[in-house]
Amino acid sequence: MPSESQGPLETPWNEATYIASDMQMYSGASIYVGEDESLDPAIRFMCLVESTLVAELETDTTKQAAMLFAPLDYFDAVNENNYTYIDWVKAFDAAGKTYVLSLFDGYGKFDSDTSYVQVNLTNVLYQNMNRKFAAIGVIITTNGDNVSYQYSSFAEGVTYRSNARSVANVASAALNAHTLGLETFDDEKLAKLKSYVNMSVDLANGLEKATGDNSTYALNITLGTAQ
Repeated sequence: MPSESQGPLETPWNEATYIASDMQMYSGASIYVGEDESLDPAIRFMCLVESTLVAELETDTTKQAAMLFAPLDYFDAVNENNYTYIDWVKAFDAAGKTYVLSLFDGYGKFDSDTSYVQVNLTNVLYQNMNRKFAAIGVIITTNGDNVSYQYSSFAEGVTYRSNARSVANVASAALNAHTLGLETFDDEKLAKLKSYVNMSVDLANGLEKATGDNSTYALNITLGTAQ
């Protein structure tokens, strides 16, 4: 249950919500620039999962681990009282908001005690290139007809808003990192990143569809705040 310092329990959603302290959202988001065009364009979020929780999830058939995605403005709309944690799924359902609940599919090793999952929010529409999306890890427990949701924690001072990113946001940061020599992309991936940023510029200029000109990119995001 949330502590008193996180705000009074004034909504029914908060009463059923508790924190998965051994599952934590990793800072920021990355961009997908692989060869699978069916995922294009996509934002990738990471969630860290303690090894003990991984073992529990792999043996307890009542529990499933997933990642909840929605536009940042949707999260804000159902969290207008600025609670740190609420039952997002029930809040979105009650508000008629559309969201994506993607199940984890395997774990990678982050360090000796922690695993990680990377989940893509795929096929972002042109009209959403500049729209920020947020994500949060969630454990779904099914007990007969009862379903409950346990949400991942965030690092101190970080909230769901801190990790919100748009495709253009992250693509621009990746391009800047390439320019600075911090990351390396081949010509095909660079063209894809530039196309994402150019789509965002076309959209901002009011064009109904992208021009397809991938020769330049025009967004500059401060490195470290957009990755």
